[in-house]
Amino acid sequence: MRMLVMIFVVAFGARVSGDSPFLEGRVTDQFGRPIESATVTIMDCLGTCWGGASRVTAIDGTYVFDHRTFRNMPLLTVSMPGRYHVSTDYRGPGLSDQESDQPRQADFVLGTPAAVTVHVDETAPSGWTQTVLLRPGRDVALHRYDITGRHNQGWATWSFDLVPRFETYHVVVVHQPTVEPIEDPKELRKRKRESNAKRIETLSPGIRFVDPQRYTVKLELTPDDAGDGGNLSLISIVDVLNQDRTLELSEPDPLFGPTVGKAMQQEALQLIERIAKAASPWNARPPKSIRYQYDAVLGNSEPIHVLIDKDSPLGPAWADISRLRGFAYMPPLRWLFSQPENLLIHGFQVDDNRVVLVYRLKQRRGFSAGIGIGPSWSGFFSRSFSAGRLVIDPKRAVVLEHRFSLGPLGEESIESFEDYVAVEDGFAPRRMRIQSGDFDFRLRFKLHQDRLWLLEQASHGEAETPALRIENVSVELQPLDSK
Repeated sequence: MRMLVMIFVVAFGARVSGDSPFLEGRVTDQFGRPIESATVTIMDCLGTCWGGASRVTAIDGTYVFDHRTFRNMPLLTVSMPGRYHVSTDYRGPGLSDQESDQPRQADFVLGTPAAVTVHVDETAPSGWTQTVLLRPGRDVALHRYDITGRHNQGWATWSFDLVPRFETYHVVVVHQPTVEPIEDPKELRKRKRESNAKRIETLSPGIRFVDPQRYTVKLELTPDDAGDGGNLSLISIVDVLNQDRTLELSEPDPLFGPTVGKAMQQEALQLIERIAKAASPWNARPPKSIRYQYDAVLGNSEPIHVLIDKDSPLGPAWADISRLRGFAYMPPLRWLFSQPENLLIHGFQVDDNRVVLVYRLKQRRGFSAGIGIGPSWSGFFSRSFSAGRLVIDPKRAVVLEHRFSLGPLGEESIESFEDYVAVEDGFAPRRMRIQSGDFDFRLRFKLHQDRLWLLEQASHGEAETPALRIENVSVELQPLDSK
């Protein structure tokens, strides 16, 4: 029995009278005040973590582990209902360092959640439900979920508790038809699907809750005539001291605001029409009067010889589309050019050298890009989008940058256009960059005989070696009735 006790003492390093404790520290709030009854735990981990020893802080916020309490790898945690972990100040050797007898100290700071009350001055129409959510913005990397709250005073007032950080949140008002209860589970699932299909979401501009206190947010929901959700305007953000902090905590963005007036909408559409005309040398199909051929070299593979004449198929297969320009590309701008009736302008900022145009689509559209000559690819993707932002050179009517996503908070894809060269009545970019998800296509183009815009080489990101090269280009200009 004595031997077993000695083994326990060696393995767990029991504290001997007069020795320093294995670990001690203090838990406070963000203002340095001690927190009583917080739980500090050293979990025991080997592949996964389990159990572990815990200490509860005293009235002065202190805790003590007299001796080592784990056999494998330690994980030090702190928790308390209604609070969140802000920071840890650790001093001394690591917890798993068995050779050192130096003191260890870990001081924790716990914060208080912000209490947010949201008032929406519009409720759902008869036969519909209204739900209010908080949705993290694009800058919230680790918390891609909606935050649900508690409703009171009907369905127009909701309360939320959340961790105050320098991150953006959007209030979301959700309307959808009420699902009438029924005992038949199959019919009930059908009704829920139909209700979800008619779900309408309206998002507010971004809001940042930066300190742990109470906020009251007031918004105005203005339905639109089309029944697409309308506009959710931010009226005020007032803190617990009754101070109006709207300007400080809100992030105005036309993407989340109303559409522009009719006159500005018309001005924006006229500019898009000019852009479409100027982009025809590269956005449209190559003229049938051009007969050309080239070799496409994908990586270290054998060259693929391509011949394009007036009888060559233009699609819809990607193998045919990719041969026209030397790579696969369905320009998202083409939908804006060809379907202006699907376009809602939410922002149109004009100066001498730049125009920023913010839009949403009534119906989503798709775009694709790929490096290669189908069916072989060195990267290919397809996405959908329904909102975006264009940066435009108004003098030449060319797009410099296009950021777009599925919904205003979806993951952004980015197209950048550089080094434009004049071509007949328009312009063509000699460099493009397409970023979407993990894809980063760097494309370089060449203009042949001042008529044909054709890929020269394509690379992935910063790679020095091109993934695709276009070589041995030959171009002939022919009349359309040539045999």
